Amino acid sequence: LIRLPAALALSGDGDAEVDDILSAAGITLRADQWLVRLGLRLALESAKEGDSDWAPYVRSLPGAFNCNPIYYKDTDLRFLKSTWLAERVFERRDIVDALVDAGADKLSGRGITAADVRWGCAAATSRTIPPSGADLSAALPLLPLVDLANHESGQPSCELRADAETGDVVLVACVDMAAGAAATVNYGAMGAAERLLRYGFLDEEDDADFVAAPFDGASLDVAHALGEPKPVASGIHLGALPEDLIPALPPPRIDEPGELAPFQVEVLTALGLLGPAVGGGAPPPLLRFHGDAIDGRLLAALRVLYASGEDELEGLSLEDLQSTDRVLDETLEEQVRQTAVGWAMLVSGSLADSALTAGYGGGVGRTDSHMVIGGRATATGAMSTNARIAARFRQSQMRLGVAALRHAKSTLLYAMPLESVFTSWTQEGEEGLDEDEDSIPGVDMKELAMLENDPLAAFVSGPDMGMDPMPPKRGRTPSAPADPLSDLNE
Repeated sequence: LIRLPAALALSGDGDAEVDDILSAAGITLRADQWLVRLGLRLALESAKEGDSDWAPYVRSLPGAFNCNPIYYKDTDLRFLKSTWLAERVFERRDIVDALVDAGADKLSGRGITAADVRWGCAAATSRTIPPSGADLSAALPLLPLVDLANHESGQPSCELRADAETGDVVLVACVDMAAGAAATVNYGAMGAAERLLRYGFLDEEDDADFVAAPFDGASLDVAHALGEPKPVASGIHLGALPEDLIPALPPPRIDEPGELAPFQVEVLTALGLLGPAVGGGAPPPLLRFHGDAIDGRLLAALRVLYASGEDELEGLSLEDLQSTDRVLDETLEEQVRQTAVGWAMLVSGSLADSALTAGYGGGVGRTDSHMVIGGRATATGAMSTNARIAARFRQSQMRLGVAALRHAKSTLLYAMPLESVFTSWTQEGEEGLDEDEDSIPGVDMKELAMLENDPLAAFVSGPDMGMDPMPPKRGRTPSAPADPLSDLNE
């Protein structure tokens, strides 16, 4: 439908004027901050008015992008309950303010204010569309005319492709289109937080949506603590603790590479969780928690971090390490799975409603939801557009967080090897067997035979987080799965 020559794509990379202003301001941008560079270029072109080769395109852009999070009030940002998203917004605001303050002479001489640069950044984030298969973290140019195509998550009518030979960008129809039909494309699988940060809207019909969580040392420590199993029963222990009650040692700190063994550094780098692209002030890499899938990189990273030596991973490929199958020693595998579920608990718990202090204006017992939904956003008592978007974002992320937690628990914890399940049920091991080994104290052997044929029958209701699974009581049918919100309440 459209072929846009490479020369007509507006980019901030390699622009001498942009480099001169950044240099004069003493600001060095990371590779992942390319949108600020592009926003500055757009602000410069806008200031030139009719003298700019891009004047017709700049005039076609909206004069305001109020739904972009860079324009959110702090109360709306707080209600998003996304530390990652809020940090990105504050970072961009700080860069713009520092750029205008330090480069005042360069910018004011061109009639450019902080508001102009902020507008340029919002326009750049809102109008850059990645071609199909493009790296979403790589710098993208603005594509005049093509950027009018709206997003569609299901089956868009068109696809945006990059011509490897010419560098042109081509909009191709994927279905038969009638005259007047909308040309839609998919903006990429980036998750709700990234989509809101870039484009200022949500896609609640995106089946591939996920909750993103940073892979950093603090999250790993908390996930390890949350995943530690609780003792089945408390009691007084004289002398040393029983081996099954001794807490596992936490993994090494991933934000201090000196603590990592060479084989751990090698695998984490191959997973994209460590290396030159990580660090230097850049945000930590994100793990994806889907409602029906587990990010294999998390399992691989935990297996490598908990391994005491390279020999424990011998014969395992990177693909094997990311599998949900049990590929390691049983004790090590259990620790990996418990911490992975702890990470899912951390993700879902971070999205829960939190009470406000009286000093913040919420009053005792009130939550941030009360503050926003109660009509405190505007003097008229109505929620602002951004507050409504924030509320919908929170709702969808909470649903996904709970679904991800339940999936992680059912996938990683419930389907335990049959032998270890029955051992934990008897809590007596081999000492609990009768001499003829035909019965186990406290266990109905008919039920045992039934469970051997259908081992998952015992896990319909599912055990509590961190507790050893217990068999259903005799004469009772296992209950249906609990309300999904019960996990969040826990």
